[in-house]
Amino acid sequence: MTSSAIAEYLANYAANFQEEYRRLTAFPPAGAGYPALQVSPYLGPGTLDVIVSPDGVAIYRLSPDDSWLATGPGLVVDTESRRSAAGTVTGPTGKFTGLYLVVSKTPLSDEIWSGSLGPLVDEAASRADQCEFRVRLTDLTRIEVLQRLTFGAFGCILDLHLRGPETALWKPLIVRRLGFVTAGGKHRRFFEHLELSPHVDAAAWDRRAIPTRVQVDVRYAFGSAFALAGRNDGTIDLNTGAWVQPFFDRLSVLESLLGEFESLLHAQSEGDERIFHSFIEEHPILLDIYAQPISKPRWPYPPGTSPLGKSYVEPDFVLKYPDGSYRLVELERPNKELATVQGQPRAGVNQAAFQIAEWRAYIANHYDLLKAEYPGISDRQSATIVIGRSSSTGVGRSLQQYKELLASQYQTVDVLTYDELLERARHAYAGLTSLAIGDGP
Repeated sequence: MTSSAIAEYLANYAANFQEEYRRLTAFPPAGAGYPALQVSPYLGPGTLDVIVSPDGVAIYRLSPDDSWLATGPGLVVDTESRRSAAGTVTGPTGKFTGLYLVVSKTPLSDEIWSGSLGPLVDEAASRADQCEFRVRLTDLTRIEVLQRLTFGAFGCILDLHLRGPETALWKPLIVRRLGFVTAGGKHRRFFEHLELSPHVDAAAWDRRAIPTRVQVDVRYAFGSAFALAGRNDGTIDLNTGAWVQPFFDRLSVLESLLGEFESLLHAQSEGDERIFHSFIEEHPILLDIYAQPISKPRWPYPPGTSPLGKSYVEPDFVLKYPDGSYRLVELERPNKELATVQGQPRAGVNQAAFQIAEWRAYIANHYDLLKAEYPGISDRQSATIVIGRSSSTGVGRSLQQYKELLASQYQTVDVLTYDELLERARHAYAGLTSLAIGDGP
């Protein structure tokens, strides 16, 4: 296979992937209504590097952000001559940093230590919308490429037991969100995505099979995103279906929670929001099935900087998504109405919107205190207020039309009733059951 042939294939594949993604994320009846999350690097924007070996292909996207060096997830590579044992890495306070130390018992070559891929030939490029590909050929084997990409962590120290070309097509090994750094920090890479395939024969890169492959891969991307939701660590997917059981486990949990949440709304519709916060805190999958929830994070003000004299702000929830975006969530009581008789937003809505504005002001003014734990939150965050019931909003007219009016007043703030939150979770459940990923329990 030539670099130009592979570049052409990847551009065609990405275009088909994006089209199927748009269909799945379109609102019914045009589409399936899946959330428009960045579940795959083939959606762009950005560049995917492709290294073609005589016996395999590596496709990867690097992150330019070095914040992972403070919090992980990542592997620190060293040699036994300098370290005597492997373990976790701690910071100056002794707290685990999210980095694991791995040690080579034998010396690592300069090429592996520096991550040099050596001379790369026959370069080609292609793109599909905002997703770009840079394809290069090498004489190195796929194991040698893996060793150099990870500074020896994989292939020299840790054995991933890579499968050979006799295996089924379209089942690459995939590494997500994992960094690698040499001891001392001179050489580093953080992989948002790294996939390794042992297939370089023409059959694996036949464009006629792309539509069939895309049908599987897009659903695989959504299924794995759901199965791995709530995890902030890196993952290594051997494509053996190991995540399928967690997928069905979470799906079963969601199914049972839908009934419990509906019963709670009927039984405690006049109750304090703390009842619902406690329930959602215990079962945050109801807020969003693809997010990692953080309940009541306390963000302290530096002395003398609070405009209202507070010592801290405390969102009800911060939802962290796999694509690096965030959502701030404010819960109000389900018995609160949205509108007055004249149609103005009631105090509960205004108070909730003001609290969100306060959180956003904190983020804008003190991002340096948040960026280690919430990288990118200053640029990529939205907000949601959950308040009231759909049957008793006080609107007296179309709820959807009134919410559109609210959206023009509270920009980038989504107002949901508790019934709508329940309905969203039901819709998500219905969509997930239609994925037909692997074999169910």
